[in-house]
Amino acid sequence: IVSQRLLPVAARAYKSAAQAGISAGVWVKCNLDAEDKDTNNNYDPVTNFRFTCTVPGRYLVSAALGAVHTAGYRWIGAIYKNGAAVARVADTTRATSGNLTAGGATVLDLVENDYVEAWIFSDVAVDVNLGSAITFMHVERLLGNE
Repeated sequence: IVSQRLLPVAARAYKSAAQAGISAGVWVKCNLDAEDKDTNNNYDPVTNFRFTCTVPGRYLVSAALGAVHTAGYRWIGAIYKNGAAVARVADTTRATSGNLTAGGATVLDLVENDYVEAWIFSDVAVDVNLGSAITFMHVERLLGNE
């Protein structure tokens, strides 16, 4: 029997299709609808678009969020824990129109049933870009840091 302390837990979810019609001036959850890693069946790519913790511990959470905008917009990405923002992973203003992907990471202590999501904000209406290298969230338990 493997100790729960040593159980590897990792998930990576991404956008497989554009998330169209993000309204200006409101925070919106990024519906990461595909996975290329989920060792413990923690990520829901269909209904809630979130990672739910089943093994308590310290987790590295990273996210990159991409969009297509017109010039002069502000683009913010955040990691949410249990419905509240805990880390901004991007906050930038673009001077020219085009694609923008920005991201970052944080370390979170999670207990069973805590959940983590990627959220976005823009001051103009946007479409979130698709692709496993453009818009994604990766959550991985750090072993030895319980």
